[in-house]
Amino acid sequence: VPSSETVRIGGREIGGMVYVGTPPRLNDDGYRGKCRAYIDPSLSVARDGTDKVGNHMPYWPGYSEIPSQCRATYLDWLAGGRSDPSYDPGYMFLYFYGLERRFVLDQASEVEKSEILQEVRRLINLYPENGSVQRYLREFIQLAQILLNDEAVHEPIFDNRGWELPLSLKVAIGALVGRGDLLSADWALSWFMCHPERRLRTPATRCGPEFRALFRLRFDARFPDGLEVNKPRKMLKPIYQAASSEFQGQF
Repeated sequence: VPSSETVRIGGREIGGMVYVGTPPRLNDDGYRGKCRAYIDPSLSVARDGTDKVGNHMPYWPGYSEIPSQCRATYLDWLAGGRSDPSYDPGYMFLYFYGLERRFVLDQASEVEKSEILQEVRRLINLYPENGSVQRYLREFIQLAQILLNDEAVHEPIFDNRGWELPLSLKVAIGALVGRGDLLSADWALSWFMCHPERRLRTPATRCGPEFRALFRLRFDARFPDGLEVNKPRKMLKPIYQAASSEFQGQF
């Protein structure tokens, strides 16, 4: 359903950017093999959404497998603007599964992909303290920024909650090294701050701005023209693992 259209499900008016219909099967596993993101209008929906805290929501929820009260709760969240963080993050993930599927697997236009990227940027701010939300949505945002050549790809980042270097940082530094450019203090600091094996002592964590300022001063004193990095032979091969666990995308 495009963003400009609406659909009525379970007595609720739902805006677009969702899949509605009979969910395709992903494998031969039967019921659990159905695409998680599809809102199947043939399934029952409770009158009231009574499970905002997600007591009956599995870790990887699928619309076809959650109980009717959870379907009602999810539809309430969608109809209410998709902005209420008091709902369990699982409902947001059900919505996100469709966004990542549309972006990665479907032949969506550049305009629609940009719209999806902006929507995911909005969603990630709803649950700033949830590790799973921050990890999965940031990984998607990294990929989307690269594929759309978004301006954010060309800016250093200094915060990373993932288990490896952010993809956009790899691509940005790789492009600099590939062209033979020298790395500035900010790019070297970005690599260090985002590296999963970094270890900062207490003063650096308590006085972040001062630490970064001191890093730049000492870096510029040692490498006034920038840091030279030898160009490796290995090329980047980005692989996106869907948060829904239903597919991979290689770029």
